Amino acid sequence: MLKTTVANEQPINPNIVKKEKWEEVSGENGKLIRWNEKPKNEKQAEATIFVGTKIQGIYEEKRENIGENTATMYIINTQDNGLLAIWDTTVLHDKLRKVPVGSEVLIEMIGRQKPKGGGKDYLLFTVKFRQAPIKEVEKEEGIDVDKILS
Repeated sequence: MLKTTVANEQPINPNIVKKEKWEEVSGENGKLIRWNEKPKNEKQAEATIFVGTKIQGIYEEKRENIGENTATMYIINTQDNGLLAIWDTTVLHDKLRKVPVGSEVLIEMIGRQKPKGGGKDYLLFTVKFRQAPIKEVEKEEGIDVDKILS
């Protein structure tokens, strides 16, 4: 018989696992944001939302190697708009690499700049972060949290 263990090294009984009802977890990608109030075209209007020039929330995840361009996306969980997905830019990349996942982050698009060598404008951002606030959780009846934590 195959012995399966979990992190606390307790064996899992395969007979019990088969009888329990399991729910599949599917990831939520978040709403793709755009920094311009007016979308470039109808396709962008349907695929993205404009939430303003400031986004504040918990930095949940950095997703890398997305699609054929191996793009990067940042997932921010906001109070007002839920999960938001932000495509990486060079400016955001340089700033967000210093922000630990799980932090509360404030990203503000502050304007555009023309490259010195010419070419397409790029977006400028300020990025601030702090430790995410700790949420109080109600103690369930029958579970002695103090005993578990000690």
